[in-house]
Amino acid sequence: MWHDIGLNDWLFDFEQSGGSDGLTEAVLAMVNDPLGSKDKAQRARTIVQQRQRETMAVLSKRLAV
Repeated sequence: MWHDIGLNDWLFDFEQSGGSDGLTEAVLAMVNDPLGSKDKAQRARTIVQQRQRETMAVLSKRLAV
């Protein structure tokens, strides 16, 4: 899902070997560009909200039948 909302470079799988590779760089990038990071998170949030609206519209339509 993180890939779908544009946050794949913020996804780290700590249960796999090497899963934390790039974590330090990602955190430093967030710290060095907080406005860009907030913007990126907001864009992801907007995508999630839109998909949730679409999903709930389908569900509402199906349940209304």
